[in-house]
Amino acid sequence: MKQQQAYKVGVYCRLSRDDETNSESVSISTQKAMITKYAQENGWEIIDYYVDDGVSGVTFQRPDFIRMIEDIDRKRINMVITKDLSRLGRDYILTGHYVEVYFPSKDCRYIAINDGIDTIHDNNDIAPFKAIINEFYAKDASKKIRSAIKTKAQLGYFMGSYAPYGYMKDPNDCHKLLVDEEAAAVVRRIYRMFLQGAGIVNIARTLTYEGVDTPMQHLMKKNPEMFKSPKWQGQKLWAHCVVNKILKNIMYLGHMVNGRQTTRSFKCQEIIRNAPSDWIVVENTHEPIVSQEDFDEVQRLAEFKRKPTKEGTPHIFSGLLRCDECGKGFSLTNNHSKQKYFRCRTYHFAGKNFCSNHNIRYDILVNAIHEDIKYHAELAKFNKDAILSKLLSEDNTGRQGRINGCRNEISKISSREIEIESVFKNLYEDKVKGTINDSRFIFLTQQYDEELETLINRKKELQDLLAKEEIGEKDTTRFMALIEKYVDMQELTSEVAHELIDRIYIGKREGSGSGKEATQEVKIVYKFVGEIAA
Repeated sequence: MKQQQAYKVGVYCRLSRDDETNSESVSISTQKAMITKYAQENGWEIIDYYVDDGVSGVTFQRPDFIRMIEDIDRKRINMVITKDLSRLGRDYILTGHYVEVYFPSKDCRYIAINDGIDTIHDNNDIAPFKAIINEFYAKDASKKIRSAIKTKAQLGYFMGSYAPYGYMKDPNDCHKLLVDEEAAAVVRRIYRMFLQGAGIVNIARTLTYEGVDTPMQHLMKKNPEMFKSPKWQGQKLWAHCVVNKILKNIMYLGHMVNGRQTTRSFKCQEIIRNAPSDWIVVENTHEPIVSQEDFDEVQRLAEFKRKPTKEGTPHIFSGLLRCDECGKGFSLTNNHSKQKYFRCRTYHFAGKNFCSNHNIRYDILVNAIHEDIKYHAELAKFNKDAILSKLLSEDNTGRQGRINGCRNEISKISSREIEIESVFKNLYEDKVKGTINDSRFIFLTQQYDEELETLINRKKELQDLLAKEEIGEKDTTRFMALIEKYVDMQELTSEVAHELIDRIYIGKREGSGSGKEATQEVKIVYKFVGEIAA
């Protein structure tokens, strides 16, 4: 690579929890000062500083690193300087990719000052070995941390970020649990109601109607400083899965359970759920909330109540129906005349305060879907040009709206990623200053890590969808070949519905009665082509 006459420098600094945070030699301020002085001595212009504070070098999904890469792609900078190679990253494969492939391909010079690495020269043979050593450091640190955590778990220490509902951490020892009497009373009531014959759904419904705080609401009230984001606000429902989890949690017997989940490796933070046989259980570590007799009886009753549906199989539209107001699914129920109805689960479960009454008769919906499929099957078989023209026209009309929607959501996610980056920096500063303790710091960073991971995954989905929309990808031919098979369909089956349909949205019944004046919108979203307008 030929030496460039004018360099526009991006200064990259990184500090993670794996580093010696009390050491001035690796602090962000020290890195900035060293690199700034080095650039000035060489007469290079510093364009921007990129700082990832409190982010591991094993991952390259770092907010400011990503921003720096975007600036390289836009030719805003053509040189990157770090204190040493480990600041760039501790994954030797990806670090090597950036040093040996990415930076040269972008005509971007990279310098690691303390390691003597400079991509303008050909004598960087030491770089791969430095990268491997840096990864060994991260791997060794990870092993030591995992070993320490496992040892504490085997000793019966509580290792979670926050206590299970019904308990609280001992203010004098965060690894011990004390009974939270307010929440414990609710736990005992849940067990008592179940033993008296109430079902899980009825228990959840009762607690919701009475306005009993959910476990999340209870945690928010106990720790308001942790939940300042608006996303935590709003009405909350007791979900039956939460009640079910409480009824199965052996920690209420006074036994400590750790190791329910782990990550694939120090380089891959994907969460893996461990089998119960792999959990670390230490008995009699804290005060029980329920007795062994009650717990055993609840497990016996729960097993006894697992019955198949009357039909023996899920209903024909299982997993396809959605309420167009709340977005939740539908359940199949009978009215007093034994007529089958699909009803919005939110309304059926929680009432009018959470959704309006969306319901539709089983036979009416089956007939409507059956007729719609047959109508489009006939078009696909006997009038291909008409339906093809219709689908392509709808595709062109709606594509720009979908493109704009994807771009807007991506923009919002990027803004939120920047906000989280700022939060991480503030949290790390608070931890260094001693404003928050280690357990609070770990809890909050885990919460934001999870949110950031969700945002990154969603952004990737949107970018993939945007790429498809921008090239106009829509498999109308595949849909037509699929649906025309059912031109002579006599009966709608579950297999046909799930082969052709992605979602069915049920609107609210409009009108003054059950006669002809009453109307109800049913929107069918077909696979490959989406909704087909009338």
